[in-house]
Amino acid sequence: MNYDFDTIVIGGGPAGSSAAIRTRWIRTYNSIPASVAIFDENGIGGIANWKELRITGESWKVKGSQLMEKMKKDIENLHIPVYKEEVINIRKKNDFFIINTNKREYCSLSIVIATGLSLIKNHKEFLGKGLIPTLKDHEYMKNYLSKTLKKDKGKNFLIIGTKPVKKFYNLFQKVNRDSVKTILLIENKKTRIVSFVKSKKELNGVKIKTRSDSKQYEFQTIKTDKVILDFESYMLENNSTYFLSNKFKKKGFVTVNNSLSTSESGLFAAGDVIGPPFCVAKAIGDGIKAGFEAYKYTFIKKFGIEPPMYAFYPSKSEIYDKKTGYCIDIITDNHKPKLLDPNIDIQISKKLLDGKHTIKQILKKNSIDSKTLQKILISLTNEKRITFHI
Repeated sequence: MNYDFDTIVIGGGPAGSSAAIRTRWIRTYNSIPASVAIFDENGIGGIANWKELRITGESWKVKGSQLMEKMKKDIENLHIPVYKEEVINIRKKNDFFIINTNKREYCSLSIVIATGLSLIKNHKEFLGKGLIPTLKDHEYMKNYLSKTLKKDKGKNFLIIGTKPVKKFYNLFQKVNRDSVKTILLIENKKTRIVSFVKSKKELNGVKIKTRSDSKQYEFQTIKTDKVILDFESYMLENNSTYFLSNKFKKKGFVTVNNSLSTSESGLFAAGDVIGPPFCVAKAIGDGIKAGFEAYKYTFIKKFGIEPPMYAFYPSKSEIYDKKTGYCIDIITDNHKPKLLDPNIDIQISKKLLDGKHTIKQILKKNSIDSKTLQKILISLTNEKRITFHI
């Protein structure tokens, strides 16, 4: 069966970006890279783009946008495709995962879920312009609201969160005392906030989509002057994994073991989506580990042995060719080369290096001998520009 990528990463924040980069690029000199793609309808960054991120403490903090720009650079340099598509559902079929998006169907050997806490578009654009996130605890918000609501008397407030948002809503109403008009909107599997809507430069509404029993989405816009996004509710019950079966999660958070693997082999998760603590350093670390584990899983599936990953992991076996120094000796004529860098010039038709033609088929369709082809494949492997599908 032909498939699209060795690994598909769902989510383009710090965890997802780290996972994709580390799956695609294993620095070990004699390793074979993997094909990987990122799926995130909002693109790369997530809420990491907002403000400053503290890696450990005040002496080590960076702007979220700067951190994500560095990751974007690696993603671009490694030619990792980013699909701005919504993942609708995933399922396992034999040894492959089938991923359905709002545009088409994809197939992979493994998946890393790194959807974070929230999938709402364009958060950053409205910070301080009508959007109020509860980035501090409810006691702080109580004092903040008592001052803010007096200034906004008579305006419309929309409070957003998952089911536990009711706790904040009750607190809000105690402070409010009818100063402002309020609407409570609870995100769940059938109701999702798509994006914030603006009039001129200010926020004036929220676009939502509701999924009917027929699995068709209906869109509508709720007008409002201010939006309060209750982050604590998302920390208690995640809604970013709506596409995933309940057997893999608890209160929306994906359940994983020490290898960040779920109960389904080949399905991994990383970052905020697996639960607290919620911080960027953990998200990046989780992403790296999940990327490595996905890489190992797919390598074993493709070649039947564990990959060389020194010095990330101790060497378990000497599996590479003594003359070439690469794992080329484990590749058979039935493996399907997939070019990872579309910009290079080679003497083979790039159309045949699509992960769907076997080496045997390539030799038949090109006037090239097996030794020359092997030399080209070794060179491309050395440069981390090619992988091999099954």
